[in-house]
Amino acid sequence: MKNLYLDCFAGISGSMLVGALIDAGASAERLKRSLAQISFASKGEINIFETKQGGIKGIRFCVSCHAAPLSFNEACKAIRTSPLDDYVKNTSLLICDDWIRAYAKVSGLSIDEISLTDSDCAALICIVATAICLEELDVKNIFVTQIFTGMGFVKEENEPCPVPTPIVAELLAGFDIYPGHVEKNLVTSAGAAIIHSLAVKMPRDEAFRYAATAYGVGAQELSIPNLLRLYIYDDISQENQDCLSILETNIDDISPKILSYVYDKLLANGATDAWITPILMRRGLPGHLICAVVRNDLVNICKKIIFAETSSLDIRVRHILRTSIKCQTVTITTRYGPVRCQLGIYHGKVVKISADYDDCRLLAQKNDIPLKNIKSEAVRIAAFKYGL
Repeated sequence: MKNLYLDCFAGISGSMLVGALIDAGASAERLKRSLAQISFASKGEINIFETKQGGIKGIRFCVSCHAAPLSFNEACKAIRTSPLDDYVKNTSLLICDDWIRAYAKVSGLSIDEISLTDSDCAALICIVATAICLEELDVKNIFVTQIFTGMGFVKEENEPCPVPTPIVAELLAGFDIYPGHVEKNLVTSAGAAIIHSLAVKMPRDEAFRYAATAYGVGAQELSIPNLLRLYIYDDISQENQDCLSILETNIDDISPKILSYVYDKLLANGATDAWITPILMRRGLPGHLICAVVRNDLVNICKKIIFAETSSLDIRVRHILRTSIKCQTVTITTRYGPVRCQLGIYHGKVVKISADYDDCRLLAQKNDIPLKNIKSEAVRIAAFKYGL
């Protein structure tokens, strides 16, 4: 698995990111074949070629689309019913959903009222192309620090619009943005949506190792090279790190039995963790806070479960970076029988040991002794054997 660090010194667009991912090793021909399986993308024209900016070699990904007029729901249906891998479809739909919600918020229109233009369709193609390349390269995490947006004004629908544009500003809330020194718009809505949906902010002063770089070339003529640089590396540190999302919602009128069902269903559909906390809501009403930690490509699936099974009207989504130690399961032989134990390994050393509850419970019942005795003996033997 690979980790990517986005160096947005000249901003980011969907096409720049796709170009950089191809420069990092994704197959251009495979990408074209995959995009041809989506109805509205098959109507577009795609050109991929190597070029230079400021003496630096990179890949330019150009896409034009003539699928408009097209509704957002029609575009999503085309992605959902395509034969692409589930990861690609789920990731694409997650980014598209965040993109259209920001679009609707700043425009004051409902999603059903938005008719996609050719440039909007091209943005969606870039989003799907990004998901295809991420899946091929087996990218685990995406990190970003500073995002240079440019400054000044641009024309949108023949009206002056501040930089960053309202949709970009909406999508990049929570990230560190800087105007830089270029009086142009450097961040597109597709690039901002990909960062919003998939990237985690890395502290500016955190060092990292990388194995290679890749460059995606933009379409603009700037006073600086119009490039997006990727740093590609295997690990930030010796811990396991994952970019995940936390879904949260408050419920004040639900049966405990249904809460239990929702909890089990979230875990069964890919949530890595979930919990339910009693809370006090408005007017002193007792309620519950439902939280689930999920992979980014499974966010929409878990959202649907919460909306379908509860009375929730809104879900909060937070992107997080989870650090975990490596785990290894071993079988320990005690005088009462075998017990599986989980070893927590940090920097090559065992730092935690826990005995499997079910194994200890069965042996406690079989031997008619306290369960805690089984557990303590298994942990003691494991600690002696593995040097805790």
